[in-house]
Amino acid sequence: MNRILPLIALLFVGTFSQACMDDHEHMMCMEECYDVCDVYCDAWGCEEYCDTQCYCADQPTTAQCYSNRDCYQNETCISGYCETLPAATAGLCESCTSHEECYEQGALCLTLSNDAQETVCGRACASDGDCPSAFTCVKLLDAPGSQCIPLQNTCTGVSVGCSTNQDCDRDSVCQAGECVVPVPECAANSDCNAGFVCQSGTCVQETPECAASSDCNAGFVCQSGTCVEETPECDANTACPSGESCVNGACVVTAECDANTPCPTGESCEAGQCVVLGSCVKNVDCAANQ
Repeated sequence: MNRILPLIALLFVGTFSQACMDDHEHMMCMEECYDVCDVYCDAWGCEEYCDTQCYCADQPTTAQCYSNRDCYQNETCISGYCETLPAATAGLCESCTSHEECYEQGALCLTLSNDAQETVCGRACASDGDCPSAFTCVKLLDAPGSQCIPLQNTCTGVSVGCSTNQDCDRDSVCQAGECVVPVPECAANSDCNAGFVCQSGTCVQETPECAASSDCNAGFVCQSGTCVEETPECDANTACPSGESCVNGACVVTAECDANTPCPTGESCEAGQCVVLGSCVKNVDCAANQ
């Protein structure tokens, strides 16, 4: 809604100014210019306009804003336009282009007076005790308050100190108040204790691959939580006991008889086995009264 007010001001001003020439005479309007502050003193900075065609203020004619108050909450006014604020991701001594990029409360984006002209985030402070050991608290000349500045006036190779991992850059962790690059706990599974595996340099508890053989693919069985290839019971007939043969890796009883292999005289083929006539292997083989 704030963006509409400057346009209303332009329309209002047009009724009071008659002598503006054209757009090519930008900044050349004279006494005909109307002071917006006469009407909007409570909300807007002093800007002068002629009318909607001749713009006297030192701003583009398509300006959206004159201060951050003209923009949405997540925007800032830059050269007359509302720009989305950059994400606040930079910590102490990390590179930045605006104050909004510094995520610490009260931190400002500062330009160090060195040959590289580094622009980095500071840290709000009241004394040196608020800064890491390699920093000093300096009162700013061009901004209110004080900021932590590196003693060597450069952020190259400087330890920023820390209280949590968030105070360190993405490749470091906070140990004993200093940001250090962590040494990996492991490089291979063999570096970990039993039941643990190496993941991203850290030993983590291994998740069992299976709880039963049904969790594994065909041809595999579950052994100690891992699917392993099933070992066949046999791979040749000689591997099976007498009277058995190897079928699909398993030992099965070899039939003594079938349609093509009849039993000797006086015997009959029962369930693949030759039995003497009149003998039995189960009750149904006998007469009703036997």
